[in-house]
Amino acid sequence: MLALFIFALGVFLLPFAFPTPPPIVTRFQATRLFSPNEDARRELARISVRMREPGTISLEVVGADGTPVRVLETDRAVPRGWFRAAWGGADDAGVPAPDGIYSLRLRAKAGAKVFRTSRRIVIDREGPAIAVAEAASAGVTDVAPPTQCLVTAVPDGDASMTFSALPATTAGDAVTPLASFGPRPVRDGRTGRWAWNGRGRADRALPAGLVTVQISASDTARNTTSLRRTCWIGNAVGRVVRPGRPGGDIRIRLRGPEGTPLAPSTPVTLRLYRRAGEPGRALRVLGARVALPVRTTAGAAGMRLPERIPVSALWLVADVPDGRALIDPGGVR
Repeated sequence: MLALFIFALGVFLLPFAFPTPPPIVTRFQATRLFSPNEDARRELARISVRMREPGTISLEVVGADGTPVRVLETDRAVPRGWFRAAWGGADDAGVPAPDGIYSLRLRAKAGAKVFRTSRRIVIDREGPAIAVAEAASAGVTDVAPPTQCLVTAVPDGDASMTFSALPATTAGDAVTPLASFGPRPVRDGRTGRWAWNGRGRADRALPAGLVTVQISASDTARNTTSLRRTCWIGNAVGRVVRPGRPGGDIRIRLRGPEGTPLAPSTPVTLRLYRRAGEPGRALRVLGARVALPVRTTAGAAGMRLPERIPVSALWLVADVPDGRALIDPGGVR
């Protein structure tokens, strides 16, 4: 029993007699996710090592399978304190490494002491895909006022989504949006929605017509994917009472942007156009004008359709004092 007691006491006191020396590296930090795609955002993986005492540092990037990718430092002499480095995402030959998971291996030496550890780094250059992107216009589809444009999008992967309304002729991105919504987090496979009332900033009414809707999805690396759709913003909505036919008469029921019927005495001008496209994807929907305009009132709004033109090839536009309704003379589909 005495021997066991002496042995246990020795085991207990051994660390105090021969204490473990502190590690020569007290901090090792590295960027976990970066996107070296030359968009000036998260271009570098930044690395920081804090040495307790002077020594040497070696840093190497290897692939998920252990294959060497880039040697950043080899036995670099460093003083006590912080040492910093960076990786731009290229291999030793200067070729960009593919997207994926990499390991950053650190080896530090100070005299006979050696310290080894690693950190995971992820390269992600691609923005999340947008699996579904749709824009539906009030009056042309079954979207009901006060919504003028209903935008729906489904990301392929978790994303932060932003919806922006731009002038219909905008080709580039350097433009101030007419209106915007977001960013909002949307989970993989879930639907993001923007029920836009068709009004701009400060709740100002916009000129009636076609607008471009930009749907953007960004990931945690700030990679962004954008798609564009179009919507008709008319500040008025119209529907035919019964589906029209070539050579037949149609009656139109008109409502304001909030969905309330227009006063019967409201002046209305009806015009027929050949159909050049449909809101949603087309950047132009109205073609050549057909026949003469009809000036009437909201209570008596109606006209006769041409005999030799299919109804599906026409758009009817109703101009009212504060808006312009785009109407399918064949009825909302």
